[in-house]
Amino acid sequence: AAAATRDAAATRTPGGRKKKKRPRADAADGAAGGGDGGVTATSAPTFRVPRPTARLGDVGGVDALLGALHELVVLPLTHPELYAHLGVAPPRGLLLHGPSGCGKTLLAHALAGSLGVPFLRLAATEVVSGVSGDSEKRLRELFREAAAAAPAIVLIDEVDAISGARAGAAKEMERRIVSQLISCLDENAGGGGGGGGAGGP
Repeated sequence: AAAATRDAAATRTPGGRKKKKRPRADAADGAAGGGDGGVTATSAPTFRVPRPTARLGDVGGVDALLGALHELVVLPLTHPELYAHLGVAPPRGLLLHGPSGCGKTLLAHALAGSLGVPFLRLAATEVVSGVSGDSEKRLRELFREAAAAAPAIVLIDEVDAISGARAGAAKEMERRIVSQLISCLDENAGGGGGGGGAGGP
């Protein structure tokens, strides 16, 4: 704006005084300032959340479960060479199950906080959409982002809300969501996606 003011042309008025022409706003200035003439870029949707503050050391009273998580999640992410040496495929997912309030989501957050790997979270209730095909698209985007950020942890909270038996699904949309979720998990298990944990309800 300052440069535009300095470069403004000077003209004489009938009285002999100089009058500066008002500089025209450049289209780029309007875009940078968020004006009507500019186009504001929007960032792509992401499922990645900041690193949780919880750590595995903060969780007590579940030593056996912590040992299983260490074997199923921590070792595959921190020492993949062990599995390569043994010639076996490392675990790529797990289901945390139990009554509401027993700490399943806390455990997932503590894992992500302790390991420091990218953490992607999606609540099952956020998957369901009234637009045809949108629910399946969100699941594909979730696993695609996890694959790009691998190694990563994926938490699908309250997954039972969208993962009933396909044969017992009452609506076509429910069957499509279950089929898409199974497809994404199969691709992940086959090495096509980022390491993740599917969190149960």
